Amino acid sequence: MSIQAINWALNLPASLLPKPSQNHLLLILANYANEENVAYPSTATLAKITKLDRRTIQRVLRELEKIGAITTVSAHNIQRKYRKDQTPTAYRLNRRSDKATTIT
Repeated sequence: MSIQAINWALNLPASLLPKPSQNHLLLILANYANEENVAYPSTATLAKITKLDRRTIQRVLRELEKIGAITTVSAHNIQRKYRKDQTPTAYRLNRRSDKATTIT
């Protein structure tokens, strides 16, 4: 868990994240973020925690990427076991610094 990432997400202006689902999902991703600001929870995990439908999760992730809050990255370097037909995804929080409150 990254307290700095959570604080960053909490301090983003409401104009940047107008939908509650965007704010909620970004806070969950910040909670999962490691020291490199990368989170890699599955869509199923995000749906379970947020109580949102999987398709809603996918839509909100696209919205967060479009506004520049996150970037989707490959998670193949993560030390976890995946089936060969699975392509794991990670989400990088686009924090500029611990004091950043806006995405530039």
